[in-house]
Amino acid sequence: MNKLLSVLVLVFLLCSACSQPGGETPAPPPVSDGSYSILDNNEPEVTYEWKDILLPDNRRYLGDESFSEQLTLPFSFEFFGISYDKLFIHSNGFLTLQGSVSGTSYSPRQVPDSGGVNAVIAGLWADLDQSLNDPLGYVIFGAEGTEPDRSFIVTYHDIPYGDDSCNVTFQIILYETSNEIKFQYQDFETDGRKHTQGIENEDGTKGCFVSGRNLYNFTLPDEYAVTFFPQ
Repeated sequence: MNKLLSVLVLVFLLCSACSQPGGETPAPPPVSDGSYSILDNNEPEVTYEWKDILLPDNRRYLGDESFSEQLTLPFSFEFFGISYDKLFIHSNGFLTLQGSVSGTSYSPRQVPDSGGVNAVIAGLWADLDQSLNDPLGYVIFGAEGTEPDRSFIVTYHDIPYGDDSCNVTFQIILYETSNEIKFQYQDFETDGRKHTQGIENEDGTKGCFVSGRNLYNFTLPDEYAVTFFPQ
């Protein structure tokens, strides 16, 4: 009995919290609503495998508090049950699949949240400022593989926090067909402030995140990966 209890506690700590607004750990939404399960590379289903992008024309110097131009994905990507083929990259460590964006200042917040930007995929939603490490810090994107097993990769390379205390390097990967989302962290440090790792749907009414990483000051090991699996 004690062994079973220990296993259940471990599963709770490692797995996701899928929520409705207003709380950190309510029951997950129904599978039909597009919920996700989450595993990291402590499990055999997930491996850390850094993807190098050798496409200098795809570098973006986003500076502080800004979006990229709208980018077209090389494949259709299903997210919370809706198909998308375009996205924006924000300098603060997240992607948005919504059709248009306005404004530039997007401080980290919990997911889900119906206010502000939605359809968010946040590898590390934090106050990041690439201009503090210009030109060594940059965002770069690219695709690899062949249909129907392609992936689209966005890498935040050597990006400082806004207080210039330390830098982070991580990437967000979207997978064709499986519609999985992987976050990989090559070099992770925290500036001691609150950040968010997670996803939310297009109207900010449903979200999925790892417990303790939803507007929290959290740390992660280097060479670490976590994957969101649609259910």
